[in-house]
Amino acid sequence: MNLDDPTLASQAGAAGPMPAVEIGAMQPGWLTALARVALALALLVVIVAVLLPNSQLAELRIASPWLSNAISRTEELWPAVDMVHVVMFSGVGLLTALAFPAVGLGRLLLVLFVLAAATEFVQIWIPGRTSSLFEVLLDVAAAAIGLLPVFMFRSLARWAA
Repeated sequence: MNLDDPTLASQAGAAGPMPAVEIGAMQPGWLTALARVALALALLVVIVAVLLPNSQLAELRIASPWLSNAISRTEELWPAVDMVHVVMFSGVGLLTALAFPAVGLGRLLLVLFVLAAATEFVQIWIPGRTSSLFEVLLDVAAAAIGLLPVFMFRSLARWAA
């Protein structure tokens, strides 16, 4: 065994620390692109859901029984909590983490907090809608739940590397 061989020396740790694995390098480019498209669609759904007055939401539910059924089933999951918000923002959180793999957890949470606060703030001016600090916190918690599996997987992948 020749320790002058750079490949053996780097394997033995003699040439210095192993290079850190870049977070973005662990995720294939096609997944990032797909997540960005899905995130754009999810944000469009959130924007439409936020900007529609209650009367138009009711009309939409009458016109689309499949949508009304999906919303009702989601609301029945845990009646004490607005589960529609939980489902929407956990999905947005998951897609945001996948769409921006090089961005850290803190920055993603900050962006999602701003989104949650903006969606509630805008509802002040929408007829029949109300704004709630509790829903901002619920949305951020749901987004964090969506971020969690991605960051757990990345931590495991770094640990295994």
